[in-house]
Amino acid sequence: MRGVIIIVVLSACGFSTAIETTAAKDAQVTIDAPPDAPLVWTVVEGFAVDTASPTGRQSTMVLAAGVTYRLRVSGVAVVIDGISGDGEYYDFASPKDVACCEDVGLGIDDPTVDTNTLPNWGPYNPQHVYEIDFIGKGARIKAVYQDTVYGNNTGSLMLEILELR
Repeated sequence: MRGVIIIVVLSACGFSTAIETTAAKDAQVTIDAPPDAPLVWTVVEGFAVDTASPTGRQSTMVLAAGVTYRLRVSGVAVVIDGISGDGEYYDFASPKDVACCEDVGLGIDDPTVDTNTLPNWGPYNPQHVYEIDFIGKGARIKAVYQDTVYGNNTGSLMLEILELR
């Protein structure tokens, strides 16, 4: 069913004009838009963590409480008397995680050097790249390379914070 709309315009001089238009009853508007793109893990911050520093490095961004982020550590540095190490292991010819008295590797919000560095970055990866899911706590994160003797370490590891966007 079609309706007729008449609009009358009166001017100051006494003239009038009628404009007629028709509109379809119950017309539906369709917008042809593409679907939302899928979310992807995107690097939102990255920084180097010096393996020779017992104080480590803190993120500049605050990780929102309850939000799942992904942390990625990559790279190789010289640790433990000239032996190469990455974010979780050292001595790549025979990968080890625990030295004499510490679990070597990159700790996140783990201030105590002991035999249980947190997080566990997973099994040995010869590409020296590790990723974990991390739940934000409404604070910055602090990354410290866990070792008992920092004086024989040289080099840095890269830590990246990823967010679904």
